[in-house]
Amino acid sequence: VPVLANGPADIDEAGADSSGVLKGCAVIVDDEPAILNALSDLLRQWGMEVKPFHSLHQVKHELQAAPDLVLADYQLLDGETGLMVAQEVHTRWGAHIPVVLITGDTWTETIQVLRQTGFPVLHKPVRAHQLRTLLGKLLQERPVRQISG
Repeated sequence: VPVLANGPADIDEAGADSSGVLKGCAVIVDDEPAILNALSDLLRQWGMEVKPFHSLHQVKHELQAAPDLVLADYQLLDGETGLMVAQEVHTRWGAHIPVVLITGDTWTETIQVLRQTGFPVLHKPVRAHQLRTLLGKLLQERPVRQISG
């Protein structure tokens, strides 16, 4: 699993504006309503726009614009995975959109698969300071969108 932070980070220097607010739109995909709601509320408190979804099917049919980042539970219902969500988002809008996989699975095989993806991985229960540091870093590193016209 990739190292997510090298220690405490000042969020103002890691993707937040001068007030400490995280800027951007996050897609969250989790089939557990309590987790989906809690993560959505937390990111909104940090200043982000949030688009919550319960499944890959919802992402495919309801997500209309490219997000700034994606948080996806690895193990979703009906055999869907966070990797499938990542593939859908990357196919539609490009591999430059950061994806964070969240898992409670501790099986060696699962950890190996997740390690091979190259995506950052957070383990449940996710600690708020760890998530905020990672999101700030990912938002800071995102490419600047070009406005055409």
